[in-house]
Amino acid sequence: MLFCLTKALSTSAHEKVIIKETLSSLIEKQVYKISLNDPIKKDEVHKELRLVKEKDKKGIYGQYYMDVLSVYCLENICKVVPVRIFWDIFGNYQKFQMKSQYKLEKNKGIPFSQNDYQKLHEILLDENSQFRLISINEIVKPNSKDEVDAVSGATAIELSEKSTIKGATLTCYTLWHWAHGELGDIIGNISGDNLAIPDLRNFLYEDDSKKEYAIEQITRRRIYDQETIDNILNQSTYDNKSWSKLQVAYFEQANDSIYFSSMLKLFQTCNHDKNLASLNSLIQTSRVVPINYFDKLCTHPPEMNVYQLVDLFFRLLETKNNGSIVIIEFAFEFLEKDIFLARRAFRFLKTQDLTKKQESKLATFYEQHRDYIY
Repeated sequence: MLFCLTKALSTSAHEKVIIKETLSSLIEKQVYKISLNDPIKKDEVHKELRLVKEKDKKGIYGQYYMDVLSVYCLENICKVVPVRIFWDIFGNYQKFQMKSQYKLEKNKGIPFSQNDYQKLHEILLDENSQFRLISINEIVKPNSKDEVDAVSGATAIELSEKSTIKGATLTCYTLWHWAHGELGDIIGNISGDNLAIPDLRNFLYEDDSKKEYAIEQITRRRIYDQETIDNILNQSTYDNKSWSKLQVAYFEQANDSIYFSSMLKLFQTCNHDKNLASLNSLIQTSRVVPINYFDKLCTHPPEMNVYQLVDLFFRLLETKNNGSIVIIEFAFEFLEKDIFLARRAFRFLKTQDLTKKQESKLATFYEQHRDYIY
């Protein structure tokens, strides 16, 4: 028995309704009606497009697809046919399909060859295609007398041979922007809303793209149970700079207790990128810093032999804290390091309330290194 269940969605401004088609109590498809800007004509809105989710045999992950038009035709002289584009649950392009009665065409009505279809698939797989930074006005010249492409005019920009199909650049451009446009984010968020928290945590231990997807969705859903927090703190990727920013962005959405304890842990790791990311966040935050928090930063610090890190650390103290006995004693340790680090500590200590003994020590340092102090 086939029946439909319809309910309102609140996961995205684009998602309107979800229709579950059920056979023998097993969900086969979910149809999302969405509105989004046309990927080519940005000011045109498509309303109630059908985005279909197909589940795999286990009824868990599966794929999404949408039927789109093959080409945006400037002067309505092109053959436009439907193309079905498929994405995985993360919103990444997977493949395209067409019904047998439809064929893609190049300039002068020449049909695509089998090699053309394969090349189109390869073009659509490339998320860093030249099409990414090109506008429609750079692709075509309206009313041109020289027809170079299967569009209304000549191609207005030079493209590498592997980036396009000669005579069908606008078709490639149109389908690439459907495959890599706003729909990918919508699909990723729909999946993120439907995935269980343990599944998202498991993705943190897979390849880097899945790790980034998982932390972005966990951040968006504001998931802050202790197990998730620990998993995110303990993860790293090949690109620690990018990953560290995602970690900090996650904790910046948390409450004060989680935020400050997590920044402390990130700062105390043996990872330069995490150290920098946590300090930058602490400098920029408007939160009220807990009493003695900066003393804790000095208690078990990471190895601080790089000027960028040392400078950022003292900038934080100068901005947020006037110093304490613990902080001042920690700063004096830098006077024994190389002159660049020592000079930075000297500038910080000059602004602090020192004891007579400390003032004498600082004065001695100055006399010994006055040629380097400015």
